[in-house]
Amino acid sequence: MGRASQAVTATFAAIGRCLDAREPLALVDVAAMLPPRFATLIREGARAGGPASFLQAVAEHERVTVGFAKEHAQVVCETFAGMLDERRLIALRERLPPEVSNLLQPAPRPVTRPPTPPSPPTGHTLANGRPGSTHPLSTAAPRAGQAHSIATSDDPHADTKLSSTKGLSPERKRETLADGKPGGGRAANSKPGPN
Repeated sequence: MGRASQAVTATFAAIGRCLDAREPLALVDVAAMLPPRFATLIREGARAGGPASFLQAVAEHERVTVGFAKEHAQVVCETFAGMLDERRLIALRERLPPEVSNLLQPAPRPVTRPPTPPSPPTGHTLANGRPGSTHPLSTAAPRAGQAHSIATSDDPHADTKLSSTKGLSPERKRETLADGKPGGGRAANSKPGPN
């Protein structure tokens, strides 16, 4: 017998045991209100006899601790309550001991939230990128170099080549020996003297 089936059997047998010990007439009413399979389990539990609390009876039947018995009984009772119409559920709860009728509540329905739409990609860097990019890094082609880099230029030294340059500062200002004026104060081959 599986765990779930064992928990169901133990729970309904414990209900029968509690009813027989406390209110034998309620046992007949409750059994009449249940589907045949569950009514049989209640009658068999009543035959086991002997006073016991509901949870203690579940624990003895399942051979588990009272803590586990409470969890199992709660799940079984909630599931069973969800199978009944409201009128029958109210009638059953009136005839059962409080420790059982308190558990015989339909399980709350989970709150369903509408699915959230996927958020659009927020970044284009490795720091804020997400898996599944339309341009994976493994297939990316890096740029050849930075802007104004000699690596990206067709003629990287164009501004300083002798063949095309306009010259260095002295040449542009025409302050070279070649641009000297005739008749200067001293000859180019003379040594400078004290002034």
